[in-house]
Amino acid sequence: MFEKKDNLQRIDNTKERKVKNRKQKEVARGKHYYTNSHNFTKKTNPLPTEFTDKIICGDSQVVLNQLPDNCIDLIFTSPPYNFGLDYEDTEDAFAWDSYFKALFSIFDECIGILKYGGRIIVNVQPLFSDYIPTHHLISQYFMRKKLIWKGEIL
Repeated sequence: MFEKKDNLQRIDNTKERKVKNRKQKEVARGKHYYTNSHNFTKKTNPLPTEFTDKIICGDSQVVLNQLPDNCIDLIFTSPPYNFGLDYEDTEDAFAWDSYFKALFSIFDECIGILKYGGRIIVNVQPLFSDYIPTHHLISQYFMRKKLIWKGEIL
């Protein structure tokens, strides 16, 4: 794995490096330290039959309020990017504070209906021209809400 060359040890990067004693190190560091003291319940509720096997179209705030807590396994959402795109019937250029306030209000509802161990997937693109790293702000929001952050794909 290592070769001696000019008194320096070189790492062979063709082999995957594994963390030794990973589980013990996670315990020592405090795995998911930001999720400590969460108040999520493991009790689930059934999804009402009027929502089963259907595509529901409507205002997300209104529809989400009709669902009981802890009844959804997976939420996939692609909220408006707030880039100022030209949509026929939707505004897409709000002040950033207003945009995030509305977005996080909807995410609060999503967290409420999500089952313990469920997943939220958010499709969003950062607006680099405004220097707004929306993906980081959204990740930080979910971490503050004590959800375990799993990954990001850009």
